[in-house]
Amino acid sequence: MIDFSKIKIVLIETSHPGNIGSVARAMKTMGFKILYLVNPKCEINEVSYAMASNARDILDNSVTTNNLSGVLNNCNFIVGATARQRDIPIEFINPRELAKKIKVNSYDEIAILLGNESRGLTNEQLSLCSIGLHIPSNKEYTSLNIASSLQIILYEILFESENNMSYINKIDK
Repeated sequence: MIDFSKIKIVLIETSHPGNIGSVARAMKTMGFKILYLVNPKCEINEVSYAMASNARDILDNSVTTNNLSGVLNNCNFIVGATARQRDIPIEFINPRELAKKIKVNSYDEIAILLGNESRGLTNEQLSLCSIGLHIPSNKEYTSLNIASSLQIILYEILFESENNMSYINKIDK
């Protein structure tokens, strides 16, 4: 069983309030609640709330900080999502592999990091991660919106969760 309350979603230097709202909506749709905004370049505003739709509670309970190391302090598994190939000595997996890894390991606390919309995570930020995450996409255009990326990642975790398998199996029939 995957305990969603152990998983933090961490947006780093997000520059558009609509993306924060879209992330909140993606989280709520998949059953996740813990959102951190690290050094955001914008504030949560009416655009954020409009894009969040019925996920206002995620925005209202989000934590804004400038201290990434403080957010990651208690995490024993840190995932860095990136579309770009890196020269950092870190293993890269896809969202399905991530979900399986989370299911079979007993991590105390997990953080999933998503970087700034225009450049993603920096090499320094990615070097703080236990593992890198890459979503396979069109090789000619690999840039996914952060909410779209997160939706894919969280769907795979939801699907892998024993709590939701019976629900998902009913839908598939």
